[in-house]
Amino acid sequence: MFAVLGFAITVLPIGYFHEIGHKVICETYGGTAKVGPPTNTGIDAICLNSKSDVRLMRFFGGFFGTIGALSPLVVYTRFKTKPFYKGFLIACLGQAVAEFPKSFLEAFYYDFYASETGGILFLALTLVGWVGFFLILGRKKALSSTSDI
Repeated sequence: MFAVLGFAITVLPIGYFHEIGHKVICETYGGTAKVGPPTNTGIDAICLNSKSDVRLMRFFGGFFGTIGALSPLVVYTRFKTKPFYKGFLIACLGQAVAEFPKSFLEAFYYDFYASETGGILFLALTLVGWVGFFLILGRKKALSSTSDI
């Protein structure tokens, strides 16, 4: 339950982290950038008049997205015993599984990244990551509860 809620809560902030990565590189190289609101095609960053390398700017989207998705690990020791935290962590780590390859695919294979097939791949990676971490992190509790029998 908390993993589904965690995904619903974090999908937009992690998307904004991704777009802020583009914005940071754009503005670092003298451009003007704007991160738009979510639409039916996602969240977009628009960069004007930047002298940055386009590949670098595209790479930093996925890089920042990965950092945003991994950020719950910073507070792991403080919140690991809270019932909501594990679901939140599962949701974020599942998204990190998709954000990391985005940094390379967006930089070097943009046409594929921007295609419908690329979108399906990233959705599939997110779901596989989400289910995988759900099984991995959920298993510890199941094993510890069976050892009490």
